Amino acid sequence: MLPKRFRYADQPLLVQVLFTGIVVSGFVFAQLGLLSWQAYRETQMRSSLQIILDKNIELNRLSTKFYHLNDQLEQYVESQNLKYYRDFIETAESIKEFWKSKSPVFLKEFSIPKEQIDFYVSKYLKPIKFGNKKNISESRQQLKFIFNQTLTSINQALLELENQREQLNGELFHHSDGIFSILIWMNLCFLIFFSFILIKFYRSIMNPLSDLSAAMRNYQEGKLKTRLPVLNQSEIGFLAFRFNEMAERTESMVNELKKLDVLKTEFLSAVSHELRTPLTSIMGYIKLLVNGDAGPINEDQKNFLEIIEASSLRLNHLVDDLLDVDRIESGKISLHIESTDVVSVLRESIKSVTLLAERKKIILESDFSDQIRKCEADRMRLLQVFTNLLSNAIKYTEKGSVRIKVQENVDGINVEIEDTGMGMNEEEQKNLFRKFFRTPSAIETHEGGTGLGLVIVKAIVDAHGGKITIQSKKSVGTRVETFIPFIYKLKSE
Repeated sequence: MLPKRFRYADQPLLVQVLFTGIVVSGFVFAQLGLLSWQAYRETQMRSSLQIILDKNIELNRLSTKFYHLNDQLEQYVESQNLKYYRDFIETAESIKEFWKSKSPVFLKEFSIPKEQIDFYVSKYLKPIKFGNKKNISESRQQLKFIFNQTLTSINQALLELENQREQLNGELFHHSDGIFSILIWMNLCFLIFFSFILIKFYRSIMNPLSDLSAAMRNYQEGKLKTRLPVLNQSEIGFLAFRFNEMAERTESMVNELKKLDVLKTEFLSAVSHELRTPLTSIMGYIKLLVNGDAGPINEDQKNFLEIIEASSLRLNHLVDDLLDVDRIESGKISLHIESTDVVSVLRESIKSVTLLAERKKIILESDFSDQIRKCEADRMRLLQVFTNLLSNAIKYTEKGSVRIKVQENVDGINVEIEDTGMGMNEEEQKNLFRKFFRTPSAIETHEGGTGLGLVIVKAIVDAHGGKITIQSKKSVGTRVETFIPFIYKLKSE
């Protein structure tokens, strides 16, 4: 059963990708929101700073006008020059206009008394006339008093604007610093979270794939009961589920094939045993007829009997092979271990195949010495091994030679049989020791064979504690190396 609880790794890959994308988008939009808010706040603060700066400029202009006004009044009083009077009147009028345009909002914030400017402009400006020294003197005293008060108010307003500007600058700095710190922490959290998501995503893919790879490797090694846990609903989980289905079907098919193989083996074993007794009788009677013990026979009859005898002999070899395979599969192969001269066994094997080699005009080349040590082995089984290997080498060589070489080493004897025959490719070499396997090239030659010979040869060599290896190249030839140890290693088992 698939787990019902929601887990990130349980979901299909598309859901995992979408979820990761939503999380990443959330972090991105959150940061964009913070940056937008920072930009908005900075815009507001900079706008306030600009207003303060504008006010500062206007107040400085006002302060400058008052200074000019005072200077013009002093110069007029001293010189009685109408030019200074006109300048004085013009400056006073500009101050009045400035006040009219700014006083409702601008100057009220800084405690500049409106009455001072109105009193200064309206009451003391008009009575100043050329030659009226009394009025000038009185106006001058009043103006100085108002002038000093006004400048004091302007300076206080400028100081207050400067304080506001510094406060806004500080707020702007702290705001930017705060946003920057938040962004750093957000990115750090995002990095940690995203790393966690990536690790989960990686593990949700790689761990199941590693398990699948290990399961496939076990499966290739013949462990057909290998199964994968279906841990989630993702594509990987579906793949594991399909693998288990395939494994179930394959195991079921293999079990059926094994049953059929067992039935086939039992059938062949029964048939072989049943054929052995009548075949022995047939061969015995044929021998009597050929020898003339049952009466004289003519030449044609003798030829016919010899053909029957040869066919019976081949059939007898087939039955022997089937019985040997049955013993091998049941683990009942028996060896009669004795001190054996491998060279003499080889000579006997070569002698048995010499007629076949001469008929195909194949040259048999021998390269070994009679001084090679004896080994502990079953003589008849070794004869069966070498005869089979030599027979195969000759049968599948159209022209050329078969070379037999024997070498003695520290642990045993190495027998090498090399031919110049048709050879095999790598795929065919992998199946050589399977029952009833014959290469397509061997079948095309129409040479007799059951595909059991090498199976029996390998089983006999393995039973002696030896080793057989085959190296072959298509259209070049085949080399078979058989190692037989001096000491029967399986004796203690």
